[in-house]
Amino acid sequence: MKFSVALPELQKALQKNLPAIPRKSTLPVLEHLHFSLSGKELRIVSTDQDITIMSHINVDGSEDGSILVPGRKIGDLVKTLSEGTMDFSANESTNEIKLKTSTGKYSLRGLSTSEYLDIPELFESEKPDLDKVKESQKSGKTPAMFFSKDKISWIADKTHYAVSTDEFRPAMNGVLFQFRENFITAVSTDSYRLVKAVIHAEKSSYPNELDLIVPAISTL
Repeated sequence: MKFSVALPELQKALQKNLPAIPRKSTLPVLEHLHFSLSGKELRIVSTDQDITIMSHINVDGSEDGSILVPGRKIGDLVKTLSEGTMDFSANESTNEIKLKTSTGKYSLRGLSTSEYLDIPELFESEKPDLDKVKESQKSGKTPAMFFSKDKISWIADKTHYAVSTDEFRPAMNGVLFQFRENFITAVSTDSYRLVKAVIHAEKSSYPNELDLIVPAISTL
């Protein structure tokens, strides 16, 4: 597996995926990013079994392949590097990863992708067609909610810090969204703090009487 990539583009992709890497896990494989290269497209997948994130970036690929890359290590490394490109090569027989930039050479030990979790619903899925989703919403067949980046970021910023991390209280490990046609109430609590955030729509564009809990990602 071999490719070259612009460091700023790789850093952006890693920032999207790293929130789904658990800081401590009984499954070491979850502490890795699933890299797979096909032609000029590099796909990166991460999961903690509750949240799964996939991102794609364009690279200068010369040899297709796949490997599991230590998530925190490559994230910390790329964060310290300046502008430029990185040459990435991985030996899938030994799982040895070589990185080369204008400032130096680095080595990492990866894992075989055969050890990764089987997530067919992600790996085999395609990006949803938003036009079809909107049509289905209008017909009443499928409830769908659309947010601007600013609104969902605002809700996350207001509520994430009060989400409980107690694994024995799964109902508190996320944010409660209550949809009421023309407004949304988002609530989070760890039993010590209680936070509520409300956003309004100019028209009735949300489902009525729909409540659901969304798992929290602290860096949304």
